[in-house]
Amino acid sequence: MGVYTFGDYYCWWINWAKKAQMIYRAITAPHFAQFCRLRKGTDHMFIFIFLLGSAVIALGIFAIRHPDSWWFKRIGDDREPSEGWMGYIKFAGKITIGLGVMIIIFGTQYLTG
Repeated sequence: MGVYTFGDYYCWWINWAKKAQMIYRAITAPHFAQFCRLRKGTDHMFIFIFLLGSAVIALGIFAIRHPDSWWFKRIGDDREPSEGWMGYIKFAGKITIGLGVMIIIFGTQYLTG
């Protein structure tokens, strides 16, 4: 039970790929585009831009809540961050949230139909 062979991993990968393909086909089906009132071919772009904007907003929120995280430190720098540096990271997080909102707003051009 504890030993996995290449065949086990290969079968897992094939099953995952088939599920992902089924989800992709369900999302990109013509009836889904009509349901969302999207032009043909633009639903992919809006979904991608919306997810990208959401990820940027999440990064900004994370920067505001955890400015002392290792994500915002230099490689090899083990010092404690100063108050000025943490204030700068929080400010950059606010700017990042604004950028994510702008990305989503600019992505709404694909919703016109």
